[in-house]
Amino acid sequence: MAVDADGRVVCRVSDSVWNFAVYGRSSESVRINFASGRLKVDRGQEVHVDIDSVNRRLFQQTMCWFLWGHRQRLNARTVVGYAARLKPVFLLCAKHQIDASDLYRFPRVLDQLANTVAPSTANEVLTMLRELWTVRDVLGFTILDERGLAHFEAGLPEHQEQQTPYIPPRIWLYQMQRLRIFLEDFWAHRDAIVAFFRYVHEACLDNMGSAEALYSEPLLTRSPFNREADQHKGCRYHGTFWEVADRFGVRGLLERWALDPADADVSWAAYGRLHVLSGYFRAAVLAGHKYLLNLSGVRANEGADFRSRCFEVERDPTYGDLYLLRGETSKTVKDDQALWVTSPSAKLAVDVMTTVATLRLECARSNPYVNLPEDEVADPWLLSRPREPWCSSGKVNGAGRASVKYYGYGDWESVCPVLFDKRELMITADDIRLARLVTPTLDPMRYAMGMLWHFHDHQLRRTTAVNMCASNLISEPTLQYQLKHMRRAQSLYYGRGFTRVALNRKYAEDFLRTAYEMLRRQITLLADDRYVSPLGEAHKINLLKRLHSAAGDEPLGKRDIGRIQKLVATGELAAKPTLLGLCLSPEPCEWGGVLNLIHCGKCDRALGDKAKLPHVCDVRQMIKGHLEASPSDSPDRASLELQLTSVETFIRVLQS
Repeated sequence: MAVDADGRVVCRVSDSVWNFAVYGRSSESVRINFASGRLKVDRGQEVHVDIDSVNRRLFQQTMCWFLWGHRQRLNARTVVGYAARLKPVFLLCAKHQIDASDLYRFPRVLDQLANTVAPSTANEVLTMLRELWTVRDVLGFTILDERGLAHFEAGLPEHQEQQTPYIPPRIWLYQMQRLRIFLEDFWAHRDAIVAFFRYVHEACLDNMGSAEALYSEPLLTRSPFNREADQHKGCRYHGTFWEVADRFGVRGLLERWALDPADADVSWAAYGRLHVLSGYFRAAVLAGHKYLLNLSGVRANEGADFRSRCFEVERDPTYGDLYLLRGETSKTVKDDQALWVTSPSAKLAVDVMTTVATLRLECARSNPYVNLPEDEVADPWLLSRPREPWCSSGKVNGAGRASVKYYGYGDWESVCPVLFDKRELMITADDIRLARLVTPTLDPMRYAMGMLWHFHDHQLRRTTAVNMCASNLISEPTLQYQLKHMRRAQSLYYGRGFTRVALNRKYAEDFLRTAYEMLRRQITLLADDRYVSPLGEAHKINLLKRLHSAAGDEPLGKRDIGRIQKLVATGELAAKPTLLGLCLSPEPCEWGGVLNLIHCGKCDRALGDKAKLPHVCDVRQMIKGHLEASPSDSPDRASLELQLTSVETFIRVLQS
């Protein structure tokens, strides 16, 4: 396991204690004790538990996977942290005299697991157990199967992110569309913007006489757009700011995005007009930053560490192209790789922000008072600080990146007042219904019908994770189109938890937890009129009641739905999406409810979704089209006729 500087063996895999002191600063923080430990039991009490030989071996094999498996490499300290988080699992099994590889067979013992792990590390433990399930064929065992994982997750305390407001689909779509319109508008005028900016910078430099003067003295009347510029020796008046902008074809663009419509007077002081350009760049950086947050789930501060080369395409032999955003990492090995799955649309935001960063970098390189690091010249930060000589931060005291500020999403009105129409951000009854469905603790004093939706950066992370996992909760077709690639990619790469691409571990944990949460929340809709059984309402009620023997004869209420949620969490009930609605059978269906719909009309576990009625009608038309083209004696025709009968049965039920 470890050798010292002289090549002497410090510990072996079979040892009861792994000592990584040679890799750390203290022996206490870099030791793994596989022989015994303290286990938390009822009321916070702890008991000493000796780990038997079988569980000790399983514990060691598990840690060997995290050290040397076909996965992201970890350093010694992180492995010790992993062991500390997983150790309660093996202590609990040893206490109850069962093998950890059989834990999923003992639900009563599994019930205790959620209380033995620290709440602050519960998500990480869930993610690690999920990874062990995905590599069970490599390890030769697993600790929890899929039902066990869902059972464990159901018993965990509510995580903090769960209470972050979920942005309703209508508002989410609106802000996404507006951000994209802004970015597309910029990109359509990209060459004109670059030419205009360079012209302005060169004109300012000529009028000031030297780079030293340009970056240390105010422009004032020597501005190329000030009528008094001709009075200074060597200075030239180039026309008004708007006249020059018009010549370069960017006046309409700047008036569209950089002027506050509340200020009808655009005839500002000559010096101030230059700030229209910088204000537009500031808005472009904000729009790009928030667009990336929407399309990745990255935290705002992590998004601030993206550089111009952050957008990558990973060629996966199984799943095709995977679009990634790579954050800033140190030169030393880091365990938590700064990689996030994103959409191909993210490239637009990166390109726009790179254009702004490159122009500002040109200013910095011409500033004799600023020395830029070579890495920033080669690969600029997307969140660049203003370097323009007409900005205070572009003057002598503007060196360094440490003071770069990124604006929160709540600052959009001060940065770009025309970015959103406040009328579109007013919360409707449907908005509040969907927001509370996902976030029951939504603050009614801050988020209520008729109020303005208040954006916050972390809402984007939360909403992205929910939208990836809740395709049947959130059925807005346009939203599904926006997230088409991301839903597939994030489900495959975060959900499976095992890939040769080392993705951001913390977001993978949040994503997985949200997936379990959304599955349970979907069940709360079953008692609603939205879901109907092709065998009648009485059958639907009996179907739901049969799922729990304690259900009475009264109509289904919140308590019954809560019981159903628990059945989903323990794997006794599934809620699988079909073309027609949902299937509640926990067993795999050989027909699937997608490629073949013949048996759905007779299935006692099938539920139709009224929200899918337009799509079901489209399916009927598609089947009729195939029928018309199918020969009368072909095997396909008989199948299509049966499928048409099943679909029409569902349509009648959904319309009733």
